[in-house]
Amino acid sequence: MRLNSGRSLALLAVAGLCLAAGGPARAAPEDVTTIVERCEATMNVPPGVCACLGEKASALTELQQRVLAAMLLDDQPLLATLRPQMSIPEATGVATFFVTQTPACAMGR
Repeated sequence: MRLNSGRSLALLAVAGLCLAAGGPARAAPEDVTTIVERCEATMNVPPGVCACLGEKASALTELQQRVLAAMLLDDQPLLATLRPQMSIPEATGVATFFVTQTPACAMGR
């Protein structure tokens, strides 16, 4: 990797911040549970969809799970800490999770 590009330097800076903060966020086992519980409490979806979303969330990285849980809890300070730690693919996965996975779960996929 060439270190003279602006993107490379930015990625190194983010990595350095993550290490300085104790490394990437780790999902607690309750993150997927929180996703399911908050889905059931706040989303108007057919029964079973939230459980399906929890299963699909289990396949995400720990950081993605933590961000989704924080989003559903509307924990803005935590989100402000976690979002900069995500890679572009992780952020994209989080940004599209409910839009793509909710219909898939509703259709039984």
